[in-house]
Amino acid sequence: MAKPINVLYVTSESQPYVRVQSLADISYSFVMAMREQGVDIRLFMPRYGITSERRFQIHYIKRLTDLEIPMGKTSAISSIKSSSMNSPRTKVQAYITTNDEFFSKRKGVYRDFKTLELYPDNPERYLFFCRSVVETLGILEWVPDIVHYNDGETSLVAAFMKILFPEKFEKTKFVLNIHNVEEQVITNKTLFDKTGLKKEHKEFFYHKDKFNFLKPGILFADSIVFSNKQYMEEVIKSDTLSNGLMNLLNKRTATLYL
Repeated sequence: MAKPINVLYVTSESQPYVRVQSLADISYSFVMAMREQGVDIRLFMPRYGITSERRFQIHYIKRLTDLEIPMGKTSAISSIKSSSMNSPRTKVQAYITTNDEFFSKRKGVYRDFKTLELYPDNPERYLFFCRSVVETLGILEWVPDIVHYNDGETSLVAAFMKILFPEKFEKTKFVLNIHNVEEQVITNKTLFDKTGLKKEHKEFFYHKDKFNFLKPGILFADSIVFSNKQYMEEVIKSDTLSNGLMNLLNKRTATLYL
Protein backbone atom coordinates (compact mmCIF):
# COMPACT_ATOMS: atom_id res chain seq x y z
CA MET A 1 0.00 0.00 0.00
CA ALA A 2 1.36 3.41 -1.02
CA LYS A 3 2.36 5.79 1.74
CA PRO A 4 -0.08 8.75 2.03
CA ILE A 5 1.14 12.20 1.03
CA ASN A 6 2.20 14.36 3.98
CA VAL A 7 1.00 17.96 3.84
CA LEU A 8 1.55 20.88 6.21
CA TYR A 9 -1.09 23.58 5.81
CA VAL A 10 0.01 26.91 7.30
CA THR A 11 -2.59 29.64 7.81
CA SER A 12 -3.11 32.76 9.89
CA GLU A 13 -6.67 31.71 10.76
CA SER A 14 -9.02 28.76 10.58
CA GLN A 15 -12.38 27.59 11.79
CA PRO A 16 -13.29 26.54 14.42
CA TYR A 17 -10.62 28.46 16.35
CA VAL A 18 -11.05 31.94 14.90
CA ARG A 19 -12.67 33.61 11.92
CA VAL A 20 -12.01 37.10 10.55
CA GLN A 21 -11.99 36.48 6.81
CA SER A 22 -13.18 33.78 4.43
CA LEU A 23 -9.67 32.31 4.73
CA ALA A 24 -10.81 30.69 7.99
CA ASP A 25 -13.65 28.88 6.22
CA ILE A 26 -11.43 27.81 3.33
CA SER A 27 -8.66 26.58 5.63
CA TYR A 28 -11.03 24.36 7.59
CA SER A 29 -12.87 23.01 4.54
CA PHE A 30 -9.67 22.31 2.64
CA VAL A 31 -7.83 20.36 5.32
CA MET A 32 -10.92 18.31 6.23
CA ALA A 33 -11.57 17.47 2.57
CA MET A 34 -7.94 16.47 2.01
CA ARG A 35 -7.99 14.26 5.10
CA GLU A 36 -11.12 12.52 3.86
CA GLN A 37 -9.21 11.76 0.65
CA GLY A 38 -6.52 9.97 2.64
CA VAL A 39 -3.97 12.77 2.73
CA ASP A 40 -1.96 13.01 5.97
CA ILE A 41 -2.54 16.74 6.41
CA ARG A 42 -1.86 18.83 9.50
CA LEU A 43 -2.69 22.49 10.12
CA PHE A 44 -0.49 25.14 11.75
CA MET A 45 -1.76 28.51 13.01
CA PRO A 46 -1.33 31.03 15.87
CA ARG A 47 -3.42 30.97 19.03
CA TYR A 48 -5.11 34.34 19.44
CA GLY A 49 -6.52 35.75 22.68
CA ILE A 50 -10.11 35.19 21.56
CA THR A 51 -9.51 31.46 21.05
CA SER A 52 -10.57 29.41 24.07
CA GLU A 53 -8.06 26.68 24.94
CA ARG A 54 -10.63 24.94 27.13
CA ARG A 55 -13.40 24.92 24.55
CA PHE A 56 -11.18 23.60 21.76
CA GLN A 57 -9.12 21.33 24.00
CA ILE A 58 -5.84 22.98 23.07
CA HIS A 59 -3.16 21.29 25.13
CA TYR A 60 0.60 21.25 25.69
CA ILE A 61 3.02 18.97 23.86
CA LYS A 62 5.82 18.20 26.30
CA ARG A 63 8.76 18.45 23.90
CA LEU A 64 7.34 21.60 22.27
CA THR A 65 7.01 23.62 25.48
CA ASP A 66 8.90 26.89 26.10
CA LEU A 67 10.82 26.89 22.84
CA GLU A 68 13.22 29.74 22.06
CA ILE A 69 12.21 31.01 18.63
CA PRO A 70 15.06 32.95 16.97
CA MET A 71 14.33 36.60 16.15
CA GLY A 72 17.66 37.74 14.78
CA LYS A 73 20.03 38.44 17.68
CA THR A 74 17.27 37.82 20.21
CA SER A 75 14.55 35.22 20.68
CA ALA A 76 10.98 34.90 21.93
CA ILE A 77 9.39 32.04 23.83
CA SER A 78 6.64 29.89 22.40
CA SER A 79 4.88 26.70 23.38
CA ILE A 80 3.50 24.85 20.38
CA LYS A 81 0.25 23.29 21.46
CA SER A 82 -2.00 20.71 19.86
CA SER A 83 -5.70 20.40 19.12
CA SER A 84 -7.99 18.29 16.97
CA MET A 85 -10.22 19.65 14.21
CA ASN A 86 -13.23 17.38 13.96
CA SER A 87 -16.04 16.69 11.53
CA PRO A 88 -18.58 13.88 11.48
CA ARG A 89 -16.33 11.96 9.06
CA THR A 90 -12.75 12.69 10.07
CA LYS A 91 -10.33 14.77 12.15
CA VAL A 92 -7.14 16.74 11.55
CA GLN A 93 -4.35 17.57 13.98
CA ALA A 94 -3.65 21.26 14.49
CA TYR A 95 -0.39 22.70 15.79
CA ILE A 96 -0.93 26.06 17.46
CA THR A 97 1.78 28.64 18.18
CA THR A 98 1.31 30.42 21.49
CA ASN A 99 2.99 33.56 22.77
CA ASP A 100 1.49 36.01 25.25
CA GLU A 101 2.96 39.22 23.90
CA PHE A 102 2.34 38.60 20.20
CA PHE A 103 -0.96 36.72 20.36
CA SER A 104 -2.59 35.52 23.58
CA LYS A 105 -2.88 38.86 25.42
CA ARG A 106 -4.66 40.54 22.51
CA LYS A 107 -8.38 40.42 21.81
CA GLY A 108 -7.88 41.24 18.14
CA VAL A 109 -6.43 39.06 15.40
CA TYR A 110 -4.91 41.40 12.84
CA ARG A 111 -6.36 44.62 14.23
CA ASP A 112 -6.68 46.33 17.57
CA PHE A 113 -10.03 45.35 19.07
CA LYS A 114 -10.92 48.95 19.99
CA THR A 115 -9.38 51.14 17.28
CA LEU A 116 -9.74 48.62 14.41
CA GLU A 117 -6.28 49.69 13.25
CA LEU A 118 -3.82 47.02 12.12
CA TYR A 119 -1.38 46.10 14.86
CA PRO A 120 1.84 47.99 14.01
CA ASP A 121 3.93 44.96 14.96
CA ASN A 122 2.08 42.53 12.68
CA PRO A 123 5.28 41.96 10.67
CA GLU A 124 7.13 40.88 13.82
CA ARG A 125 4.19 38.75 14.94
CA TYR A 126 4.01 36.79 11.72
CA LEU A 127 7.77 36.53 11.30
CA PHE A 128 7.78 34.93 14.76
CA PHE A 129 4.92 32.62 13.79
CA CYS A 130 6.60 31.52 10.54
CA ARG A 131 9.87 30.79 12.30
CA SER A 132 8.00 28.82 14.98
CA VAL A 133 6.64 26.55 12.24
CA VAL A 134 10.15 25.79 10.96
CA GLU A 135 11.57 25.23 14.44
CA THR A 136 8.74 22.84 15.28
CA LEU A 137 9.33 20.70 12.21
CA GLY A 138 12.97 20.43 13.20
CA ILE A 139 12.12 19.16 16.67
CA LEU A 140 9.50 16.75 15.34
CA GLU A 141 11.92 15.63 12.61
CA TRP A 142 9.00 15.79 10.21
CA VAL A 143 9.62 16.74 6.58
CA PRO A 144 6.30 17.20 4.74
CA ASP A 145 5.99 16.30 1.08
CA ILE A 146 4.10 19.56 0.55
CA VAL A 147 3.94 22.81 2.51
CA HIS A 148 0.82 24.80 1.62
CA TYR A 149 0.88 28.40 2.90
CA ASN A 150 -1.54 31.31 2.54
CA ASP A 151 -1.07 35.01 1.70
CA GLY A 152 1.63 37.26 3.12
CA GLU A 153 1.24 36.36 6.78
CA THR A 154 2.65 32.86 6.26
CA SER A 155 4.90 33.43 3.25
CA LEU A 156 8.16 33.50 5.20
CA VAL A 157 7.75 29.80 5.97
CA ALA A 158 8.96 28.77 2.51
CA ALA A 159 11.89 31.20 2.60
CA PHE A 160 13.07 30.02 6.02
CA MET A 161 12.88 26.38 5.03
CA LYS A 162 14.61 26.74 1.68
CA ILE A 163 17.34 29.15 2.80
CA LEU A 164 18.13 27.80 6.26
CA PHE A 165 17.59 24.09 5.64
CA PRO A 166 17.98 23.47 1.88
CA GLU A 167 19.07 19.86 2.23
CA LYS A 168 16.37 18.91 4.72
CA PHE A 169 13.56 20.32 2.57
CA GLU A 170 15.15 19.55 -0.80
CA LYS A 171 12.30 17.28 -1.86
CA THR A 172 9.50 19.29 -0.27
CA LYS A 173 7.20 21.17 -2.65
CA PHE A 174 5.85 24.58 -1.68
CA VAL A 175 2.40 25.87 -2.64
CA LEU A 176 1.39 29.50 -2.13
CA ASN A 177 -2.34 30.18 -2.02
CA ILE A 178 -3.19 33.82 -2.78
CA HIS A 179 -6.64 34.63 -1.45
CA ASN A 180 -6.07 38.37 -1.19
CA VAL A 181 -3.04 39.88 -2.90
CA GLU A 182 -3.39 42.94 -0.67
CA GLU A 183 -2.37 40.79 2.31
CA GLN A 184 1.33 41.35 1.63
CA VAL A 185 2.53 42.40 5.12
CA ILE A 186 4.80 45.32 4.32
CA THR A 187 7.16 47.04 6.74
CA ASN A 188 10.50 48.80 7.14
CA LYS A 189 13.56 47.01 5.73
CA THR A 190 15.09 46.82 9.21
CA LEU A 191 12.88 43.81 9.91
CA PHE A 192 15.33 41.78 7.85
CA ASP A 193 17.69 41.78 10.82
CA LYS A 194 15.17 39.68 12.72
CA THR A 195 15.13 36.95 10.08
CA GLY A 196 18.64 35.87 11.06
CA LEU A 197 19.50 35.44 7.39
CA LYS A 198 22.66 36.56 5.61
CA LYS A 199 22.89 39.91 3.80
CA GLU A 200 23.00 38.26 0.39
CA HIS A 201 19.42 37.12 0.89
CA LYS A 202 18.00 40.63 1.27
CA GLU A 203 17.00 40.84 -2.39
CA PHE A 204 14.40 38.13 -1.88
CA PHE A 205 12.53 40.24 0.68
CA TYR A 206 12.86 43.86 -0.47
CA HIS A 207 10.25 45.41 -2.73
CA LYS A 208 9.82 49.14 -3.34
CA ASP A 209 12.38 49.83 -0.62
CA LYS A 210 10.29 47.93 1.95
CA PHE A 211 10.34 44.46 3.50
CA ASN A 212 7.54 42.54 1.79
CA PHE A 213 6.43 39.13 3.08
CA LEU A 214 4.58 38.09 -0.07
CA LYS A 215 7.56 38.58 -2.39
CA PRO A 216 9.58 35.61 -1.03
CA GLY A 217 6.33 33.68 -0.83
CA ILE A 218 6.04 34.04 -4.60
CA LEU A 219 9.73 33.49 -5.31
CA PHE A 220 10.06 30.27 -3.32
CA ALA A 221 6.76 28.68 -4.36
CA ASP A 222 6.74 25.66 -6.67
CA SER A 223 3.08 26.39 -7.39
CA ILE A 224 0.93 29.48 -6.88
CA VAL A 225 -2.81 28.97 -6.49
CA PHE A 226 -5.59 31.53 -6.87
CA SER A 227 -9.21 31.12 -5.79
CA ASN A 228 -10.61 31.76 -9.26
CA LYS A 229 -9.55 32.61 -12.79
CA GLN A 230 -11.02 36.11 -12.88
CA TYR A 231 -9.16 37.19 -9.76
CA MET A 232 -5.90 35.71 -11.03
CA GLU A 233 -6.22 37.59 -14.34
CA GLU A 234 -6.98 40.83 -12.51
CA VAL A 235 -3.95 40.48 -10.26
CA ILE A 236 -1.40 39.60 -12.93
CA LYS A 237 -2.60 42.48 -15.13
CA SER A 238 -2.81 45.19 -12.49
CA ASP A 239 0.27 46.92 -11.16
CA THR A 240 -1.91 48.76 -8.65
CA LEU A 241 -3.80 45.74 -7.32
CA SER A 242 -0.62 43.69 -7.03
CA ASN A 243 1.38 46.57 -5.50
CA GLY A 244 3.98 46.18 -8.21
CA LEU A 245 4.30 42.40 -7.88
CA MET A 246 2.57 41.95 -11.22
CA ASN A 247 5.85 41.52 -13.11
CA LEU A 248 7.12 38.97 -10.61
CA LEU A 249 3.92 36.95 -10.91
CA ASN A 250 4.05 37.11 -14.71
CA LYS A 251 7.59 35.73 -14.65
CA ARG A 252 6.18 32.73 -12.78
CA THR A 253 3.21 32.02 -15.07
CA ALA A 254 4.21 28.35 -15.35
CA THR A 255 3.51 27.97 -11.65
CA LEU A 256 0.07 29.66 -11.60
CA TYR A 257 -3.02 27.53 -11.00
CA LEU A 258 -6.65 27.95 -10.04
